[in-house]
Amino acid sequence: MAAELRDLLAQAWKLISEAMSGAPPEVQAAAFPLVWDRIAPPAASQGVSAPTGQGPTLQRIAIGELINRMGPRTFWEAVVAVAYCLEAEGTSPFAATTIRSGLVKARQKLPKNLSDAIAEAVRRGYLAEAAQAINGRRGYYLTHMGRRFVEDRLSGSGDAK
Repeated sequence: MAAELRDLLAQAWKLISEAMSGAPPEVQAAAFPLVWDRIAPPAASQGVSAPTGQGPTLQRIAIGELINRMGPRTFWEAVVAVAYCLEAEGTSPFAATTIRSGLVKARQKLPKNLSDAIAEAVRRGYLAEAAQAINGRRGYYLTHMGRRFVEDRLSGSGDAK
């Protein structure tokens, strides 16, 4: 039953992603969490978690390699890059401590205030606060807009806003 529900959920998420692809980024950032919150409770009651990545499968890439290819110019961009890798690995939602670990793993300089970098990524719509806490701490997930930001930067067509 859980496998069938997982497949149906993945199909629904793909259709939602396709339908939202033409919407402005700020609409996408707001709509995906709302839609997921509506369809997730029945799935969670059956032991099914969110599909990895929002929509199409994310590229699995080592955090250090992604950061080198993406070339983040700010701490919030590095945070979004780490979040992309976490989502691709199936780690979602994640806490700030997990982002910190990813930055350390990638041998990146840590910001003086990681919370500020995360807050900026949230403010820009690339991360969103998760409904559930992670070990009593605020949890986050990569938004559809965040996924597109990283993929656009990797392809050379995106730029920081």
